[in-house]
Amino acid sequence: MTGTTARLGVDAYVLAAFLWPDEQPEVGAARIRQWAQRGHVEVVDYARAGRTRRALFDPAAVARHAAQNRTA
Repeated sequence: MTGTTARLGVDAYVLAAFLWPDEQPEVGAARIRQWAQRGHVEVVDYARAGRTRRALFDPAAVARHAAQNRTA
């Protein structure tokens, strides 16, 4: 993803179910939260921006991280 990228928010449980369909969503969501704690991905808290959902996941951050790891 180069240039301007629309910032899309995906709930961690939804993303976990997509990435690891054979696992329980709670397991994948915990893995995503660990990635965020390590700085590998960004978890955006849209509640602070006036939205009702919390702990939304920013897939653009995943794409940036993947691109950085491919070039490293």
